[in-house]
Amino acid sequence: MAKTKSAALTLVESTGKAPQRIPRPAEPDFIRKLLAYEDVEAAARLVTEQAARLWDAKHGDERTRAQELLADLNPRYKRSTEELAKLEKRQADTPQFVRAPHAQTGEDVHKVPFSDWHTKDKILIILIVLFALLALALGAGNVFANLMSSGNPVFLEDPWLAMGLSALLPIGSVAVKFATNFMAFDASRRLYAQFIFALTLAVLLTWTVLFAINFDGVGASISFDSLLEPKTNTNTALVWTQLAAEMLAGSALFLAAEHIYVKYAPDYYTQNIDYIEVKRACDEHKKAHDELSNKRAELFGRERRLGDEREAEINEQVASFIYLRGRYRAASDFS
Repeated sequence: MAKTKSAALTLVESTGKAPQRIPRPAEPDFIRKLLAYEDVEAAARLVTEQAARLWDAKHGDERTRAQELLADLNPRYKRSTEELAKLEKRQADTPQFVRAPHAQTGEDVHKVPFSDWHTKDKILIILIVLFALLALALGAGNVFANLMSSGNPVFLEDPWLAMGLSALLPIGSVAVKFATNFMAFDASRRLYAQFIFALTLAVLLTWTVLFAINFDGVGASISFDSLLEPKTNTNTALVWTQLAAEMLAGSALFLAAEHIYVKYAPDYYTQNIDYIEVKRACDEHKKAHDELSNKRAELFGRERRLGDEREAEINEQVASFIYLRGRYRAASDFS
């Protein structure tokens, strides 16, 4: 590290003259020996070095010890800071509460029986479930019809295989809906439901466009078997969008049914054990980190204070030299 000049030495180099109205200090022997030295700047540098060496002889060990402890503490503090950031991120990513059975929570909350539901909600949930089942049945039938019309001997010889594959669509539709079971809070489930409804609407609009392209005559006789014949790209897209619309419509309807059901059967929540553990680890580490931070700040302050005292002592000695040098020159000019 390059040495920096003291403020007093800079004053000597810039003026070469003694400041006025400084109280007369005691005349150290070392300074008195340099009063007649012609090169004022060189003499001031000697005073600076001498003051620094004298201070280091008295307090250098203390400052060096503080610097060594600080150099050893800084890497530990950095690692502790990084570990604390990881724990805080884990705590932020871990839900504080999770859904639990009623028996585990001990809360005196009961589900409302279906007979006590509002009439509107009774009618709506029955219609929603019926149409959802209808959508899944139509989707499975659509897949089955496509497989059988493909002319593949495997499916023609064993229709049960085609029937098994067609069950994949209703299974996928229910699986899309049950993704909400892994969401802890209603806000997340609401956003997911809104996404599914928006996607269903987009697919249905696409299906209406493709349907109009393939069947452009209202009075024409429509053969639904033509939907299963991939003659053109639009026919293939129509079949795909129809399957997707049936799967998504079933999921959206089940989500709507769940939205009505949870009003009468609210979820129970309990504290998450994982959150409790990570919070305890975070709190313990934060306590140790704060102690390490306080120790580091104390060492830093001590090292800074000793450094300031060293500079102050140097400035004091150089200021004495400037003052005595000025008096010496004044006395020499008078004589």
